[in-house]
Amino acid sequence: VELARRAESSYRAFVARYLEAVGRVAQHVPQTRERVPWREYGRALKLDDRLLSVPRAIVFTAAWYTLGVPPTFLDAPFIAELSERGRLDELLDLLPALRLEWEYDARFYVPGVARRRLGDELVEVVNRALDAMGVQAEPDDTYARTLALNPVEEQVIAAARLRGFLG
Repeated sequence: VELARRAESSYRAFVARYLEAVGRVAQHVPQTRERVPWREYGRALKLDDRLLSVPRAIVFTAAWYTLGVPPTFLDAPFIAELSERGRLDELLDLLPALRLEWEYDARFYVPGVARRRLGDELVEVVNRALDAMGVQAEPDDTYARTLALNPVEEQVIAAARLRGFLG
């Protein structure tokens, strides 16, 4: 339970820093069904005493992928911290498929795009977590080139087709 609480806190703080960029891309993710737009009726992320507007799940994940960061990697600060404290094995014992999830999503991690659109800090912590997990990021060249195009918002559908899913 303690690990879950710490992971949740780490996740919320990390995601909150990038919600503006995620929101910009999310506006260009097509709706999969008729709904009230996420800005009017999305999800809320509680951080300290604030409620932050967050896109619905598919839009949220599609935006992160389009920014070069698989949403699985949003736990990178927590993974890196556990590794630095010598406690990563505790988490991997509880979640034995976690490394496989990271290996799968590493194909969609494009650090150059993430660095340009989200900054150095995010890329550095994701890279530390990848190292800790023993996972190599090897994005498909066509996928990486697609995400590098400007404006990135126009590449949402093209990138989704290359991944095989929207979000």
